[in-house]
Amino acid sequence: MLLYVLSYCDYLATNILKPAALAVNPGQRDPMSCIPYSDNLVDQLPIRRILNYITDRVAYDSIYPELVALCHYQAPETFDIKSVVMENYCRQQETLVFPQLHARLSRDAVQRAVPTSVELAAISTMPELGPALFQALRHPHSALPVLKYLATVDTAQLVPWVPDIIGTCLPLYLDARFSSETTYQFRVIWEIIHFSVPRQVETLTVNSWRRTLDRSQPPWTLQDLWLDPLLLFRCDPLVLRHPDFFNLFLQILGVFLIMSRHKLRAKHAQRGPGKGRFKDAHLNALLYLQDTNVLQMLLTICSQLVSSSAGASDTDSARACQNLIYDFLHQAFIENRLVCKLLHFQTFDPTLLPLLVEHIPSMHICFDFIAELLAQATYDRQIFGLQLATSLLEKYPMARNLNLIRETLIPRTQTLLVKFPLAESHVKVLYPVVDAITRIGESYPQLAPECKTLLLVAQTVSSKGVQEATTHGVLSTAGSGNGVFPTAATAGGSALNKCNFTLEEASEFRQFVNHALDVVGKRSHH
Repeated sequence: MLLYVLSYCDYLATNILKPAALAVNPGQRDPMSCIPYSDNLVDQLPIRRILNYITDRVAYDSIYPELVALCHYQAPETFDIKSVVMENYCRQQETLVFPQLHARLSRDAVQRAVPTSVELAAISTMPELGPALFQALRHPHSALPVLKYLATVDTAQLVPWVPDIIGTCLPLYLDARFSSETTYQFRVIWEIIHFSVPRQVETLTVNSWRRTLDRSQPPWTLQDLWLDPLLLFRCDPLVLRHPDFFNLFLQILGVFLIMSRHKLRAKHAQRGPGKGRFKDAHLNALLYLQDTNVLQMLLTICSQLVSSSAGASDTDSARACQNLIYDFLHQAFIENRLVCKLLHFQTFDPTLLPLLVEHIPSMHICFDFIAELLAQATYDRQIFGLQLATSLLEKYPMARNLNLIRETLIPRTQTLLVKFPLAESHVKVLYPVVDAITRIGESYPQLAPECKTLLLVAQTVSSKGVQEATTHGVLSTAGSGNGVFPTAATAGGSALNKCNFTLEEASEFRQFVNHALDVVGKRSHH
């Protein structure tokens, strides 16, 4: 049945996208008159279980290649790399011990933890065992042996209990009373049942993590989640700070992003050509916007983890979650370089740049669009591009980067300093510019003279800032926008004849520039 359904879906997709194919066989049925299967039907097909069953079975050798190809095209989320790797890992782990001995030891441990004399191996035939089992899962001391036992139970026997297992464990195991070993063991169970019924497990998991405010609403369906993967971020904040569960969160997020791209493109193709049709470019823009929104959300979480981990007792957990975000971003950048470019053109918290460059190997592709980012009309993007370039140049101090610095970075920075609207802005905007120049001078001693020249320009700007603050005073908060970049109300500056910073702030900036000059000057003498 799976082969028939996927072949039918493939026929519709192929002939709607290529109407000329009908001309080859005029007697062929018009695909536009065919009724496609509903998304619910296709999503409920146990594709993973069927593929696992027929793998290495000689009777299915003739259809196996075609079936795998159809599954990959019609349901690419089935071949999520992380899930496949985890599946192979778990299968290898099962061969490291004698299965019967492992099952016996686990069963004995569970019998000591659960207050019942019923044989737990009869889980599939004795429904009355459910309450005792789930009662044991609720307690920190008895949960671990029960989970270890469940790892020995045949997956087919666990499938009917999936809603109970997930509904019982996930909300409770966010509690700090449950050890990391317990949550890790649950993650193993989660992966085991995920192999068989991935879409059901993912939907149940996301709904069990929902915030308290959202639990009064109907549960999200699978269609809700692939239509809007950002719904996943409306979860309990503890999920985003727990390494084991955050790992599952990112795995599910990746799956729904793949599903969203595939299903939206399929829906778009099914509409067929016609006047007023939603254009391919519009759909691509929508998908790119969705991807960058997800990455922006992850960067926001990363920024919160960085700020909250300073001096906190859960520093290791925060760093583990940060590393998971870095891995997710790395994979996203590798899959589509344009997503990486769009993300950086949107800008984000610049304090994350050194961390991203340090922990994400694919960040080097940002060299391809540094010049374009520095050429943007807005000052915030120019300064962000300068900070990005500086972090990359420090990480990769190679001789070939000298041309980028001399031909692009230094001229753009000098233009930024000379034309910067100091009277309508704030001197604090230029702190990262001076800092970037200093770091380049330290990383590339041969360019110290050029950097010193730029700092002399910054020194002139700082002197003008002191003069502005002394002459005109401080612009009142009202009507000054954010106090950083000029707004429509302050673009004319001279009408109010006041500036956005105090004399003390201007003097501090001048001292900062003078210190940078000393640092780069010493570097140039070596």
